[in-house]
Amino acid sequence: MISQAVITTAIQKELGSFFSTEAHTDSDIVRYINSAVNYVASYRDFSFLIETQTVVYTTPLISQTITYTVKVLGVNGDPTINILRKADWFFPDLRTNAICIDGDEFIANDAGTYEVLYVKLPDKLTTGVAGTLDIPPQFEQVIIDLSIMYGYKDLKYYDKASAKLGAANAELGLLAQRITNPTPRQTRILSRNHRI
Repeated sequence: MISQAVITTAIQKELGSFFSTEAHTDSDIVRYINSAVNYVASYRDFSFLIETQTVVYTTPLISQTITYTVKVLGVNGDPTINILRKADWFFPDLRTNAICIDGDEFIANDAGTYEVLYVKLPDKLTTGVAGTLDIPPQFEQVIIDLSIMYGYKDLKYYDKASAKLGAANAELGLLAQRITNPTPRQTRILSRNHRI
């Protein structure tokens, strides 16, 4: 969990002199933070974005609303089930052993209970700048840098925004690497006799 107050304070500190004007209201700060959260979510399918939902589907071939999914990773743990978008669902030859999941719509050939493993969007802030984001704490600096970057873009300081984006991408790259390979590789140090 990341405190929104910490992010807001960092934004105000970095963009300090601009807060004497009406350049950044609370709604602007909420927009910067939400944009930063979306950027992190679209960077990679981090484990905190992956969830399972149970869909009780009652009427075959009729659309049912489900939780919004960015990307579906699997259904019922069965790799043979094809997952189609709505545009492809209307081709009958593609429907065999397939399920249609597009955004928040679910369509299947048969009624039943389905377990959907999917990538979600993190919860958005709605009002105010108090509370917490449901994101692991190691992402705090990335969210701060990206939020400040969006503030600089609002002010049309594209060079400073670009520098913040570069820093945030480097941090995200390191976090992605650390999550993928949690134990660092051990390398042998050669003795003097083995050096070239």
